[in-house]
Amino acid sequence: MSDSHTIEAFLVSISAVALNMAAMSTRDRDMAADMVQEAMSKWAAKYSTHPPAQWRPLFYRVLQNGLRDQARRDKLRHYWVRWFGQITESELDPDFGHDQDPEQELERSDAAAAIDAALRALPERQREAFMLRQWQGLDVRETALAMGCSEGSVKTHLSRAMAQLRTSLGPYWSQDDE
Repeated sequence: MSDSHTIEAFLVSISAVALNMAAMSTRDRDMAADMVQEAMSKWAAKYSTHPPAQWRPLFYRVLQNGLRDQARRDKLRHYWVRWFGQITESELDPDFGHDQDPEQELERSDAAAAIDAALRALPERQREAFMLRQWQGLDVRETALAMGCSEGSVKTHLSRAMAQLRTSLGPYWSQDDE
């Protein structure tokens, strides 16, 4: 059993990355922060007694499950809101600040929209493998544990995701991303 300082250090070490992952998924930084806190609480209650080597993939599994649940709730909520005509489709997307040079803002906005659309177009398991391996830096074994599948499946999902992103992102894809 680990002491509270070790657990706290682990949670601090993953908090920024987990927040970025959740913010990418929810597109709402405040909601993302709440979801990370909830995932941390659930993880601590259920998995903090596991060996520390398993903590990271287990935490990301808890977070991914929460993000999936939230996406399902949002999809249903958005469906009904659009159905009843209370708000328009464009009002469902948050509008981020406009502090920069308009040309730079447009370029950044175009790139962000392209990346967001490409990631959202990926099948769920491919997106999950990509996010965990490429953005979170988990190794294949940790990703397999977090996703609840074999290491071979992780490699297949990631390979397919990379191929689709390479095609979808075209001019935004850098040779450095290989």
